Amino acid sequence: MGTKIKFKRGDYLLLLFYADHQTPLIGRTRLQKTAFLFEKEVLKQYRFDKYFDIAETLDFKPYHYGPFSKKVFQFTDLFENLGLLQVGREKNQENHLDAEIFIDDLLQEDDKELDEDFSEVDADYIPVFSLTDKGKDYIEIKLWPYLLQEQKQALDSLKKNCVETSLKLLLKYVYTSYPDSAAESQIKDDILKETKWQY
Repeated sequence: MGTKIKFKRGDYLLLLFYADHQTPLIGRTRLQKTAFLFEKEVLKQYRFDKYFDIAETLDFKPYHYGPFSKKVFQFTDLFENLGLLQVGREKNQENHLDAEIFIDDLLQEDDKELDEDFSEVDADYIPVFSLTDKGKDYIEIKLWPYLLQEQKQALDSLKKNCVETSLKLLLKYVYTSYPDSAAESQIKDDILKETKWQY
C-alpha cells in the first residue's frame, strides 16, 4: 500500500509535528536537531525511503551550534503560510540558550538568503511550533494512514525524546553521536564538558 505513495519532501517535518500526540516543538534549535536526528536515526532504518526520495534530504551542514539546515526554516515558513502550522511564543525557560543560539546562528552572513529580519527578536521568548486543525487534517488524510505501525512508533519515540530532553542534553547527544556535525560548533567544548547525562 505505502510503496505506491510518494510524499513531498517537506512532509516528514509535518509528520514530526504530528507525532507524539501533536506535542508542540519549542524553539528553532530543538526543531533543527529533531529533524536532523530523524534523517540520521529514523529515515533509512524504518524504511521511510518508501515514501521519500532520500537524495532530497534537508541538507544539514556543520554550523556554529551543530547541524543546521536553512531548508527547515523555509519549510516551516511555507507551512505557516499554507495554514498548516502555527508559530506562537513562549517564555524562554532554558536560560536563554535556545534564543541566543537562534539569534547568533541566523545573523551570520551566510543566512542572508533567508530574507528575514531578526534584528527585533526578543531573547526572552522562543517560538513554539504546532499544527493547526488544517495541518492535522492534512496529515491524518494524506500521510499518517500510509505509515506502518513501527514507523509511527519510531516517530513518536524520537519526538518524545527530543521534546522531553533538555536542550543542552539534546545538543550533547547530537555532538557525541555525530561528532562531524559539531565540527564548527562554538559551544561544543562547553556542552561536552559541563553537561552531564541525566536519566
